[in-house]
Amino acid sequence: MREETTVGAQVGVDLGRDHCCVAALKANGEPGVVLNRLNERTTPSAVARHNGEWVVGSRALELAASQPQSLVRDPVSELVLGAPLSLGEESFPAEAAAIALLTRLREDAEHRLGASVTEAILAVPSDVPPEIHERLQQLATDGGWPVRRTVPRCVAAATHWLGTQPPVDRRMLLVVDWGDCGFTASLLWTELATMAHLLTVSDTTLGATRLRDAVVDYALRQVQQEHNVDGSAQPRFLSELQRAADRAVRELEDQDSCWLVAIGALKGA
Repeated sequence: MREETTVGAQVGVDLGRDHCCVAALKANGEPGVVLNRLNERTTPSAVARHNGEWVVGSRALELAASQPQSLVRDPVSELVLGAPLSLGEESFPAEAAAIALLTRLREDAEHRLGASVTEAILAVPSDVPPEIHERLQQLATDGGWPVRRTVPRCVAAATHWLGTQPPVDRRMLLVVDWGDCGFTASLLWTELATMAHLLTVSDTTLGATRLRDAVVDYALRQVQQEHNVDGSAQPRFLSELQRAADRAVRELEDQDSCWLVAIGALKGA
């Protein structure tokens, strides 16, 4: 069964470490998940070599029982590591598994949609280093995707959420992604039409501390920019700012937003 879409499909691709998903705008303008050829809503990210060909998704996982040496469970992480892939008696560059996965995702999507993809947004795990974004976008292009932009998954989620909210000049957002091989928390700052990805952590023990430090660093930069004052050189102000950031991170655990309030004298402001 094919999905009803506008001519020339516009899609979003969530390239995960564990599973991938493709969504498209339907004819009525609403987004919807595009099933793969096995009628699955998500495709396992696993890639394997079998009889000289690439096998992707659930079928690759089925081969793992008899040919574990030919399986790549997480092509994104392999690309980050950059080491050549040794799959049985064959060897490939680190990019090969990711290209195979992206190509299969496109083929399945176009088969289901009955139309060529004309524009794609690629969302990648939030903790993937920025320098890998360009490589993934190029690999997606090599796999036939007309990618317009590659963004961290946290930015994609925040952009969608902001579209449902009343406009506000500035926001500090905490985006939590619980799944896809672990927990990640990302700190974002939005101002008017721009969004800055400040930090992503994937360690639940160190996460709160690192998030607090990111809040403090950003606040200090704002103080420097708006008041031309080095807040880090004022121990009393810095101590109060750190306590305020601790409170803010705790409040963001169970609510959408909070104020960062540092009660204390900032000399020179």
